[in-house]
Amino acid sequence: MTSLNVGTGVETDRFETMSLQQLMAFAKTSQELQRDLSLFEERVSTTTSGLGLFVMAGFGRPKTMPASTGTTSEVQVGVGLHTPREAMVTYRNKGMDTSIVYCNLQTELSLETAYLLRGEWSRYVHWHLGLGANGGLTLGNRMVLIEGRYLSDGEHPSQQKAEEMNKHTYGAKQVYYTRVFIPTGIKFRIGPRWQVGMDYRLGVGWQFVPGHATNRIELAGAGIVGARYSFN
Repeated sequence: MTSLNVGTGVETDRFETMSLQQLMAFAKTSQELQRDLSLFEERVSTTTSGLGLFVMAGFGRPKTMPASTGTTSEVQVGVGLHTPREAMVTYRNKGMDTSIVYCNLQTELSLETAYLLRGEWSRYVHWHLGLGANGGLTLGNRMVLIEGRYLSDGEHPSQQKAEEMNKHTYGAKQVYYTRVFIPTGIKFRIGPRWQVGMDYRLGVGWQFVPGHATNRIELAGAGIVGARYSFN
């Protein structure tokens, strides 16, 4: 093992489609979620966001001599923990001052791997570029149905007061993910073995719900602040 890498940052998945039918596929018993929506206007969000925490071990060939211009390669393997992300579809009726929000909350645990090329612009500035992938499954997945007052454009259900809404929570099925991405980053040396900086990911992915069609992730992105400890 040549390095240990730790980072945390903001992640975003933008799905190809998101619909009430797809959210119902997450529910263990969709009958409890049925409502009369004939008089309501539909508003769909295809983007989910959250925070991620990553711990990665790097494996490569130990350096035999200092080099400021050449590149080295490294294989990283580790895990990621992703905070709950919301897949959401909202129905609104302004005349009735009513909104019905269907929301699926997913906490994801993933296995991460990447192949990186590393180089140095100077003694204190380092870069990397590569190809990565992950596979994840959700933990404590749940469906939330919120019935409350009318939500204006850009307003989140959490902005309602407790007395303004009626909230129901139901069990949901486990969901699986896989993503392929290009990791890039820049690190600044702050000691003989420590580096700190930013990592970026940009790629695509797929969401799998057993027994239902696969949903493609058009854009899987992340911005991560991290530190790297080198053993050689």
